[in-house]
This record gives sequence, C-alpha cells and structure tokens, in this order.
Amino acid sequence: MKKTVALLVIIMSLTACKTHKGVTAGTIAKATSSKKLIQAYDKVRFDKKTLSAKLKVNYKDANTTQNVSASLRIIKDEKIWISISAYGFPVAKVLITPTRVSYYERINNSYFDGDFTLLSDFLGAELDYQKVQNLLVGEALLALDKGKYKVAIQNNKYLLTPKHQEAQYAYSLLLNPANFKAYSQKIEQGEQALTFDYPNYQKISGTQVPKNINITANDNENNTAIKVLYKSVIFNKTVKTPFKIPSGYTAIKIE
Repeated sequence: MKKTVALLVIIMSLTACKTHKGVTAGTIAKATSSKKLIQAYDKVRFDKKTLSAKLKVNYKDANTTQNVSASLRIIKDEKIWISISAYGFPVAKVLITPTRVSYYERINNSYFDGDFTLLSDFLGAELDYQKVQNLLVGEALLALDKGKYKVAIQNNKYLLTPKHQEAQYAYSLLLNPANFKAYSQKIEQGEQALTFDYPNYQKISGTQVPKNINITANDNENNTAIKVLYKSVIFNKTVKTPFKIPSGYTAIKIE
C-alpha cells in the first residue's frame, strides 16, 4: 500500500470568477447505449487553454492528518504545476509534463525527477500525462473512445465498465446524468482499490469543473484519504510555471 500512497502524494502534492452555479440535481438516468453516452461525455470535455485554481487539501491516513493549501496551474496537454504551502510558507512544488514528473520539498530538502514508468508500476496500470490531467478536471482515466464499454444504471448514475478488463486491474466509471462528467471512478488491483469521487461540480464561464475531489486508497490493512477543495478557478489566463530543483537537494528513490 505504500506504493499507492506515494502515487497519491505525488499526484496531489499533488474569487476572480463569475458566480459559481452548481450542477442541476434530480436528473434521471435513462437507458441508453454506450455510444450515445460517450458522445454526451465528449461534448462537455475540458476545452480551455489554461486553468488556474486555489486549492485546499486534507490528507489523512492511519498515522497522519495534514492540511495544506495549493496553487494549481494547468496548460492543457502541456504542463501541470502545483505549488504547496503550509501555514503560509511554501513547502513543495510539482511539475508534470507529457514526458516527466518532477517535484521537490523543502522540509527534508529532497526531490524526485523521472518519467512515468515508476508511477505506472505503483498503480498497476499505464499512467501518463493525459490520465493525470483528466483526473484533475473530472474526466475519465481511460480514453472512452478507444474501447468498448458496458452500460448499467447504478444509484441513478451511468456505470461504464470495459467489456474486456485489463489483466492487471479492473476499472469502473460512474457518469452523472446531470452533466455527463465523472461522478466516481475506481481502479481495483487485488486487495487494493483506488477511488476518485467528484460529488460536486461548479459551472464557470460555461465549463463545468470539480468543486471537490475525494481520493481514497484502501487495502485490507490501511486506508488513506485525500480531500481536495477547489476554492477558485480561472480559465484562459496566461500562467507561469516556475520550477527549478534547488542545488544540494537529495534525490528520492521510490522503492
């Protein structure tokens, strides 16, 4: 489970907008085909050039509870940048590009700089930039137009599961009938389960983005939870992503 926790930390360590409008509740999920459902999902996919947001993050496991604030900046399909602060002081930065994952933290003067190979091994599934970006904006981990899916209705949500699951893990996705965005998605590997829940969305400048993301990692021994609150979101603003690993820091080896 330590590997899954390490992945969560990297991803999450990983009000200038107009009034936020919540997603309409009470929409009924009606029987439909996977093709029509995926078409509806495609119409509301994130299409802004940049996203800038202020976040509140709560991390909790069996031994630790920690609250931090963070700034998130996304240049679509190019960069994900996160700056983390605790008690008003910067403590870490993360930079994710299509080819690299890098971060450093000031408490222990350590850093990580590498590709997605190790992170994919931790998850038990291929992880890349697009998947991480999708998770942050409420979209499916997998490319829905690249596979065939079964559709069922579960708790008034659309449940999509691949007709042919991967050998190393099982994936499931719940889409909200009110906005066709991800409501929940889960990856199960043996006794481990990694779940991303999106209980609330906010509509800003015609685009729906998560208001909350709740991440849980479970196995038969440990439970880890990360709660993310998007306090403010701005689109299409020119953003800077300054990142330089300080000299003298020690490389982290993840085993």
